[in-house]
Amino acid sequence: MATKRKFRDEWLQQVEFQPWLTSVQADPTKASCTTCHIDFNANLTTIKRHKGTQSHQKSEESRKEREELLQNIVPQSSSNQEITFGVKFATILMLRHSVMKEKGRQSVK
Repeated sequence: MATKRKFRDEWLQQVEFQPWLTSVQADPTKASCTTCHIDFNANLTTIKRHKGTQSHQKSEESRKEREELLQNIVPQSSSNQEITFGVKFATILMLRHSVMKEKGRQSVK
């Protein structure tokens, strides 16, 4: 029986595995993809194979799109106070929308 390889922290420094590759704390013989939310054996061939799968590539595209959207919503120069205000304002708008939607349902009954 072949011995299982252990996760190497040096893999985290490789650009091709950033930012999605991480170790599995409970099992040093496993690696994890934070984008796809799956664990696999911690060996370089398996990690590279996973990176090339269609499902990983689609998940990576979605992650990048989300990051771009967040960067457009919250400018990098915003202060914490401005961000907090924006979050509070968005929450109020969502609550208002929910209340209006519920009132509409009640009037139909």
